[in-house]
Order: sequence, then structure tokens, then C-alpha cells
Amino acid sequence: MTVSGTEGTDAAALRGAGIVLGAVAALGAVFAMAAPLVSGDLFWHLSAGRWMLANGALPETDPFSHTAGDARWVLQEYGSQIVFALAERVGGLEGLRVVGALLAAALALVVWRTARRALDGERKLPTALAGGLLALFVALYAYKWELRPQLLSAFLFFGLVRLLFERRDGQRPAPTPKQSLLAGALCCLWVQLHAEALFGPILATVGLSGALAAAVFVRGASGGERLRRIGAWLVALASVFVGTLLSPLGLEPHRYALADRSVAQDFIEEWQFMFASGARAFPLTVEFRAFVWITALLVLVVLARQGLALVRDGERADRGVHWERYAFACLCLLMAFTARRYFWLLWFPLLDAARELARDRAFVATTARRSLAGVGALAFGAYALASSSTSLIVDGARHALVNGRFGATVDSAFFPVHATRAVDEAGLRGNLFHPYSWGGYLGWVLGADNPVFVDGRTVLFQDVIPIRHRAEREPSYAREVLDRYDVDVIVYSRLVDHGEGPFFWRPPDGDRRWIRAWVDRAAVVWLRRERSDALDALTDWYGELGVAFDRQRGANAFAPLAAHPEWLDERELLSPELTEAVRPHLADLADDGERGARAWLEIGDLAWRNGLEREAAFAFVEAGARVLGPFDAPAEAAWRARYAEVGANRAFGELRRQLVRSPNAGDNGRANGTQNRTSNTNQERRP
Repeated sequence: MTVSGTEGTDAAALRGAGIVLGAVAALGAVFAMAAPLVSGDLFWHLSAGRWMLANGALPETDPFSHTAGDARWVLQEYGSQIVFALAERVGGLEGLRVVGALLAAALALVVWRTARRALDGERKLPTALAGGLLALFVALYAYKWELRPQLLSAFLFFGLVRLLFERRDGQRPAPTPKQSLLAGALCCLWVQLHAEALFGPILATVGLSGALAAAVFVRGASGGERLRRIGAWLVALASVFVGTLLSPLGLEPHRYALADRSVAQDFIEEWQFMFASGARAFPLTVEFRAFVWITALLVLVVLARQGLALVRDGERADRGVHWERYAFACLCLLMAFTARRYFWLLWFPLLDAARELARDRAFVATTARRSLAGVGALAFGAYALASSSTSLIVDGARHALVNGRFGATVDSAFFPVHATRAVDEAGLRGNLFHPYSWGGYLGWVLGADNPVFVDGRTVLFQDVIPIRHRAEREPSYAREVLDRYDVDVIVYSRLVDHGEGPFFWRPPDGDRRWIRAWVDRAAVVWLRRERSDALDALTDWYGELGVAFDRQRGANAFAPLAAHPEWLDERELLSPELTEAVRPHLADLADDGERGARAWLEIGDLAWRNGLEREAAFAFVEAGARVLGPFDAPAEAAWRARYAEVGANRAFGELRRQLVRSPNAGDNGRANGTQNRTSNTNQERRP
């Protein structure tokens, strides 16, 4: 093989590798967006869109919560919300998943075309570099692969950057009047969809600052040229600013964009600083943190080198970097440091670095340099994809696939799907208290009958977010908050982790003022005991389902299994480990005799070993009821006392010995088991 043939083979291999890596990155984005829905914000966007379609107007105040009061609600995303609500009306949530996957594919295509755009004439960025850049973008965008208005904003951001900052060799750095007019029209469209349209005036101001820097540092330009350059940016700034005013909200999006974000930066992960630390900081995974650090350092090196070159050598056409574009790249780094939701902006300075490299004459003339650059870009892109796979959204999609949940519309690992269904079916109406990330979903499912405590509207709830956060951690304060806001129903995570290991969360005075209405793998529902109407409705609901429910002790995760063993999987009542351990005993639970008693004893042992004392007590009492004959209230009280005094292990052993000593216990238990359940049901419904 000749040398030229070898070079051609290497170039073809790099091109192929670039295409493969780019395709893998695009498919990864599509996979994340096609997974079960995990964005809590999407659901309150859908609720808002439904409301506007039903009422034909923008709401002045919040109709979905019981904590916002009369505070003005600025719907700075109303256009996106209407679009999403229409898509839901046509295709349901499954249709929204398809829309999200299509948008992810379209954004990947935009990124690819931006990376491959002509440098000069017909010459384009090498495919290997473009493939690495696409993989890098998909990784940096890991915090935003959700169906939210911000996803639509990304398309418009790319369009605005192209209009204001993209210049081919030989073109002047400032935008033309036509480009400024188009930028204004784009911002007019953008502001109907999201308040991130304020990036228009921000980018134009950054461009103007770059033109002012050029007036100082560029040598050889006449005064007229400097003024025309500055004037062009002033025209662009005026055009985009006017464009952002052309909406029903007027200046409201501008005020919203300038609102205090200190609460969001304290409590909301996507708004926290790049490497925030402290008790309230959400830690990045080790892999993703290292990747972001490396990327940020690369950008710093690139900007330092470009800044020195601009000051020393001026705006050389062969490098393609001018002062306005350099100012934009500095803004990207600043935004990425201020909030994790802007990590993806680090991509633009690295795109400029790749383009500058591709314009270098030594790079063009030397095969070894081209190959080395291509291999480096591909390797870093692959590393970026591997690192981002540990981020919450991508990792959640992978877990949904591995655990057989990918076909679900909403991921039950992220939202209280089954607990919310129980609240709805049992008719437990009233004000809610819940984790921050569940508010949008709860409001979307339960509607106006269950006003939420908080959701993802950080500006509207900037006073409520710290209250909810503190109430979760301080029982005495939680008691005050639950009373102050007249909370009737609590839907909360079964396990809560404040950095010292998971624990079972419960409201203050849990046994005296609250009763557990539902328990499953992810969530617990608590109902205020004073709500006798809701407690009656809950008792009736369980009775219609044939599930034992005690108005004093409340619900537990095992009780529904005797009547509905299919709920073990359908409603995910138990942890995955307990689910597999309980599965062999399911067939025996409905037996009223010795076999059923033994099954309940085994389940009681499992519950006790897993720290579920309430469930262990239920299983123990259920087993005793089936083997000892009529089981009235005094007998149950005696068994519960024995359970508390003797301890579960000894009590279970004693009951097992009775099973062994009583060969006829099975018949006796079977005859009396029905009487027991009927008697209990009548007693539970008595006022």
C-alpha cells in the first residue's frame, strides 16, 4: 500500500469513527427523551396549558396551589405550555414522549450542522472533530434533556448565535441590517415561548462590548469603520430588545429574568453554581464532576490563548475569531459557572477552538496533526458521553430500561404514581404537603380538589421553598406549617435522606393526628385524623377492594396483598428486594388456615428484618387471627401487647410452635377467618 493510500485509509477511518460517535451521541439523547417522563416541571406546564386552553386567557394568579395566595404569576412560558397541552390533547403522554424524542434528534442535527458549517468556501470542519463536538454537546446538555420550554429555547439560541456572531472569512464581524432584523423577529417568537428570549439583548450587549474592545485594540481601522461597527451592534441591540417586548406580557419577562435567584441557587439543583458545596448543595457524581472540571479548564485555556492572540496579532482572518465572538465565548463560560443548567454553553468556546485549529495552515498541510486532532476529539467525546451517563436523567432512563419500566408513561421511580392514584381513587381531597419535585405531577393528576404546596415555579414560590425544606427537617416547625396551611393530605417519600443515610419520614404527631392512608415502594400517604369524611371515604374504598384496613393503625404495604396479589407488581407495594422475597408466598396469603398463617409469618419475618416494624406487626397479628380462632378487638389487643413486650422474633417463634402443636388449627382458622374480616370491617366503619 502506498503512503497516500495509507493516509486515505486513516482519513476514511476517522470519518467513519466521527459519524459513528455522532450517531451514538444523537441516539443517546433520543433515548433519554423517549424514556418514561421524569420532569416534574413538565406536568405543571401541562396544567397551565390546559387552563389557558379552557379559559382563553392568561391567569393573573396561581390556580393550582394553596400557598401562593394572591401573588402575581407571570406565565413567561405560556406559548410552550399551550403547545405542550395541545400535543398532550392529541397524543397523550405517549405522544409527548415521541415529541421529546423528535426534538432531541432535531437538536442533535442542529448541533451537527453547526459544527460542520463551512469555514470558508466549501471547506468544512473534519467529520472526526464534528463527531467529537456532538458527543460533547450531548454530555454537557445532560441537565436539560427534558421536555421543557428550555428545550425549545435551545433551537432559538443556536439561531440567534448564528445571526449575530457567525461570520465566514471575509465578512465583517458586525451583523448586517438584515441579520439584525431577523434577530429581532426571532426574539419576538422566542419571548412567546420562554423568558430566555432575554438572551437576545444579553448577546447583543456582549457583541457591542466586543465592538468597543475592537475599537481600542484593533490597529489600522479608521474612525469611521469603528463607528460603523459599533453602530451595527446598537441597531442589533435595539432590534432584539424591541422583539422581546412584543408579547402580551410586555416588560414582565424582563422583570422575571432579573428576579432574585438566591432561593433557587440554595435549594434547586439546576440553579446551583457549577461546583457548589455545603449542606444544601446537590453533589455531582464523581465522573460527571471530573468531566465538567476538565471541560471548564479546557475552555479557560482556549479563552486565555485567544485573548492573548487578539491583543497581540489582532483579528486575523485565518483564525476566524473576532472580538465580538470572543466576548460571547467569555459570556458562555461565565453563565456555565453561575448555574448548572448552563453547562452546555461551554460547548461554543470549544467549537471556536476546533474551527481555529481547522483553519491553521500547519494543521491542513500535516496529515499527522489532522489524525492526532481527530483521535483526540473522538476520545474526549467518548469520555464525555461515558461521564454524562451517570447524570440523573440519563441514568434514570437506563435504570428504567434495565428494571422493565421503560414502557411506562411516567417513571414511578421519580414520581408517586401509585400513591397519587390511591389518593384520587379514595377521594382524599384537601390541601397537599409533599416534596418539591412532586408538586407538578400531583397537581396535574389530582387537579383543583388537591391544591399543591409547591412546584417548580421558583420565582412564584421563592418564599415557600425554604419553608417546605425546613419543615421536612424540623418536626416542631413541620407541625406549625401543616396547621398554618391547613394541610389535609401528605404525600411523601417513603425514605428520605438528608446526607446521613435514608430514614422513614413521618409527620409530627404521626400516630395521634395523622393516619397512614397508603404505603407503597416510593411513597406514603398520610391523612389528617380530624378529616372524618375523608377517613370514611378511605375506609369505604378499602372495603370495596376487599382490603383489611384499621382506622386506628392505618394502612401498611402488606395488607392489600391478600386480596390483590397482583398489586405486588402493578402498584409496586414493596422494595425490589422484598418483592422477590415475598413472591413465593403470594399464593398462600388468601388461605384462611395454617398455610396462610405460615405465609404471613414468613412475611412478618421479612418485614421485621427490613426494619418495617408496623408491617411486621400486621403480618404477625394476621397470622395469629388465622390460627387462634375468633379474633375480636380484645384478642387483637392482647396479641399486639405480646408483640410489643416479647419482641417480634420470640413472638413469631411462639406462634409457629402453636401451629405445630395445633394440627386442627387450619380448619378452625379457616372457619373463623371470614368472621374475623367481616367483624373488623363493620367495626372500622362505625363512627
